[in-house]
Parts: sequence; C-alpha cells; structure tokens
Amino acid sequence: MICKKCNAENPEEAVFCSNCGAKLQEETAEPAAAPAPAPAPQPVVIQAESKKIPAEYTPVSAWGYVGLQLLYCIPVIGFIFLLIHTFNDSNLNRRNFARSYWCVLLLAVIFAIVFVIIALLLALIGINVGEYVYNY
Repeated sequence: MICKKCNAENPEEAVFCSNCGAKLQEETAEPAAAPAPAPAPQPVVIQAESKKIPAEYTPVSAWGYVGLQLLYCIPVIGFIFLLIHTFNDSNLNRRNFARSYWCVLLLAVIFAIVFVIIALLLALIGINVGEYVYNY
C-alpha cells in the first residue's frame, strides 16, 4: 500500500505509514457519507432556587402587627406576652416590634409624670387650671 502523503511503500495490512506515520486509508468504492447534522440545541431552562427565609427573619404581616398591638393592650396577659416577645429571639421582627412598644410605653410614662408634676406645681402656686377653662 502506498502512502498518499509521502508515497512510501507499506505492507498491505499496515494501518499507519512506516515512513511518515500518517494513517493509511484503503480506497473504497463507496463515497464517504456526509456527516450527520448536529442535533438542534435544547433550550436551557434555569430553575430558580427556592431560597427560604430562616424562621428568625420571617417578616410579620401588617395584620400580624395589628394582632400584636391588640395582644399587648390586654392588661396582664398582654404584659406577659410583651416581656416574652421582647427577650425571645425566635423572630427578630416580632422582637423589635415588642421593643419599640416598650419605647412608646416609656414615652407615655414620661409624659404622664411630666403632666402630673406640672399639675402639682400649678396647684402649689395656687393657679386653678379648671377656673380658666370654665370661664371662657
């Protein structure tokens, strides 16, 4: 068999040329078949990962805040739940709402104390606030 690349003679059973190393091809009567067409590309589907929010960061709905507000208004039970929610870390949004409720309560107590002090000072001075209100 003669190599088509370097025209060197090789044995008939040789697969590669002994001179240049090129692959020897036997001539066949059949024409080479056209390569099969490449399959059509499949569309790429990207699935979004389900990112679940940890329980401690789960947001409280607007109605949840309304419910907590009503719960905290109950005299004894609301105060107990307010203490529990203030120091509990199971939901940070609920904890922060309870802490903000303490801030509002603190401001209300401060305003009440200031109002009582002013009323007592006016009573000691001798000014009757009700007299001015009813005379107009």
